[in-house]
Amino acid sequence: GLDDGDRAGNFINWSANPCVIKNSTINTRLLGFISANGTIAITEDSYVYAEAYLRIYLLGTPFTLIGLGMNSFINAQGFAKDGMIKVLIGAIINIILDPIFIFVLDMGVAGAALATVISQAASAVWTLYFLLGNRTILKIRKQRMKLKFYHVKKICTLGLANFIMGFTNSVVSAVCNTTLQTY
Repeated sequence: GLDDGDRAGNFINWSANPCVIKNSTINTRLLGFISANGTIAITEDSYVYAEAYLRIYLLGTPFTLIGLGMNSFINAQGFAKDGMIKVLIGAIINIILDPIFIFVLDMGVAGAALATVISQAASAVWTLYFLLGNRTILKIRKQRMKLKFYHVKKICTLGLANFIMGFTNSVVSAVCNTTLQTY
């Protein structure tokens, strides 16, 4: 809106930094919280399946964050069709791999998680390929990824409302699941 391509390019790089680099710390901590002692609001019978899925899926969340988090950079530059193609790539690969991993390879829930991670990885590769390529207006550049507190503050301010909404929805779901366990 301000017709300041250099500044917009910097914000894309500053926003990409957490998606690409900082995710591993979060995942390591989340893997430590998976336990049958009630951290996840599920029954003991379901825990085996949830743990198998989450352990694999959490290892693949950097791909999810790159694919989903950075897809908006594609759409914001006027390439909505390309952004939708990226979403379709992941969805189609997941639809194809799910039955193969779950039934043919007899991997069960772990196969579903692996199929999801692979499909998200394909989407992430396509997203990075696009954002590093020649068609995009605002490119991701390694030398522009250095974060400064001022920029992080501005980015977090923009995303705070969505974070609160997502967090609240997660809490409500956990409370509902915990309540439903009594029945």
